[in-house]
Amino acid sequence: LWIETIEKEGLWRDAEANLDTMARALGTNRTSLSRALNAAGEGANDMLTRLRTIEAGRRLLSDPQADILSVALESGFGSKAAFNRAFKARFGVTPTQYRENESRN
Repeated sequence: LWIETIEKEGLWRDAEANLDTMARALGTNRTSLSRALNAAGEGANDMLTRLRTIEAGRRLLSDPQADILSVALESGFGSKAAFNRAFKARFGVTPTQYRENESRN
Protein backbone atom coordinates (compact mmCIF):
# COMPACT_ATOMS: atom_id res chain seq x y z
CA LEU A 1 0.00 0.00 0.00
CA TRP A 2 2.78 2.46 0.84
CA ILE A 3 4.62 1.71 -2.39
CA GLU A 4 1.46 2.30 -4.41
CA THR A 5 0.91 5.58 -2.60
CA ILE A 6 4.49 6.69 -3.22
CA GLU A 7 4.04 5.98 -6.91
CA LYS A 8 0.52 7.39 -7.24
CA GLU A 9 1.17 10.56 -5.23
CA GLY A 10 4.47 11.18 -7.00
CA LEU A 11 6.44 11.46 -3.77
CA TRP A 12 9.51 10.44 -5.77
CA ARG A 13 9.37 13.63 -7.87
CA ASP A 14 10.85 15.70 -5.06
CA ALA A 15 14.65 15.79 -5.43
CA GLU A 16 14.86 15.93 -1.62
CA ALA A 17 12.77 12.76 -1.21
CA ASN A 18 14.35 10.08 0.93
CA LEU A 19 13.25 7.42 3.37
CA ASP A 20 12.57 9.97 6.13
CA THR A 21 10.55 12.41 4.03
CA MET A 22 8.50 9.64 2.46
CA ALA A 23 7.80 8.04 5.85
CA ARG A 24 6.58 11.40 7.21
CA ALA A 25 4.38 11.95 4.16
CA LEU A 26 2.91 8.48 4.60
CA GLY A 27 2.33 8.91 8.34
CA THR A 28 4.71 6.15 9.36
CA ASN A 29 8.28 5.86 10.56
CA ARG A 30 11.41 5.17 8.58
CA THR A 31 11.91 1.69 10.06
CA SER A 32 8.45 0.45 9.06
CA LEU A 33 8.72 1.93 5.59
CA SER A 34 12.22 0.55 5.11
CA ARG A 35 11.07 -2.93 6.11
CA ALA A 36 8.10 -2.73 3.72
CA LEU A 37 10.28 -1.61 0.83
CA ASN A 38 12.90 -4.25 1.52
CA ALA A 39 10.20 -6.92 1.77
CA ALA A 40 9.05 -5.81 -1.68
CA GLY A 41 12.63 -6.34 -2.89
CA GLU A 42 13.84 -2.78 -3.21
CA GLY A 43 15.39 -0.18 -0.93
CA ALA A 44 14.21 3.42 -0.82
CA ASN A 45 17.01 4.82 -2.96
CA ASP A 46 16.65 2.09 -5.57
CA MET A 47 12.89 2.66 -5.74
CA LEU A 48 13.32 6.42 -6.11
CA THR A 49 15.88 5.95 -8.88
CA ARG A 50 13.71 3.39 -10.68
CA LEU A 51 10.61 5.60 -10.63
CA ARG A 52 12.57 8.68 -11.65
CA THR A 53 14.35 7.02 -14.57
CA ILE A 54 11.15 5.44 -15.85
CA GLU A 55 9.42 8.82 -15.78
CA ALA A 56 12.38 10.51 -17.45
CA GLY A 57 12.46 7.89 -20.20
CA ARG A 58 8.74 8.34 -20.80
CA ARG A 59 9.11 12.11 -20.96
CA LEU A 60 12.11 11.97 -23.29
CA LEU A 61 10.03 10.04 -25.79
CA SER A 62 6.73 11.84 -25.34
CA ASP A 63 8.28 15.30 -25.73
CA PRO A 64 11.22 15.10 -28.15
CA GLN A 65 11.85 18.84 -27.82
CA ALA A 66 12.09 18.82 -24.03
CA ASP A 67 15.40 19.94 -22.60
CA ILE A 68 17.19 17.01 -20.96
CA LEU A 69 18.07 19.00 -17.84
CA SER A 70 14.42 19.99 -17.44
CA VAL A 71 13.35 16.37 -17.80
CA ALA A 72 15.91 15.36 -15.17
CA LEU A 73 14.85 17.99 -12.66
CA GLU A 74 11.12 17.47 -13.22
CA SER A 75 11.62 13.72 -12.75
CA GLY A 76 13.12 14.28 -9.32
CA PHE A 77 16.85 14.27 -9.97
CA GLY A 78 18.93 16.88 -8.19
CA SER A 79 21.47 17.30 -10.99
CA LYS A 80 22.10 16.39 -14.60
CA ALA A 81 25.16 14.34 -13.60
CA ALA A 82 23.15 12.19 -11.17
CA PHE A 83 20.46 11.79 -13.80
CA ASN A 84 22.90 10.74 -16.51
CA ARG A 85 24.54 8.15 -14.23
CA ALA A 86 21.23 6.66 -13.10
CA PHE A 87 19.74 6.70 -16.58
CA LYS A 88 22.72 4.98 -18.17
CA ALA A 89 22.79 2.38 -15.38
CA ARG A 90 19.12 1.57 -16.00
CA PHE A 91 18.90 1.75 -19.80
CA GLY A 92 22.51 1.17 -20.87
CA VAL A 93 22.67 4.40 -22.88
CA THR A 94 22.72 8.11 -22.17
CA PRO A 95 19.43 10.04 -22.27
CA THR A 96 20.41 11.56 -25.62
CA GLN A 97 21.23 8.15 -27.10
CA TYR A 98 17.97 6.72 -25.70
CA ARG A 99 15.93 9.44 -27.36
CA GLU A 100 17.79 9.03 -30.65
CA ASN A 101 17.56 5.21 -30.63
CA GLU A 102 13.86 5.20 -29.83
CA SER A 103 13.02 7.84 -32.44
CA ARG A 104 14.53 5.55 -35.11
CA ASN A 105 12.29 2.62 -34.12
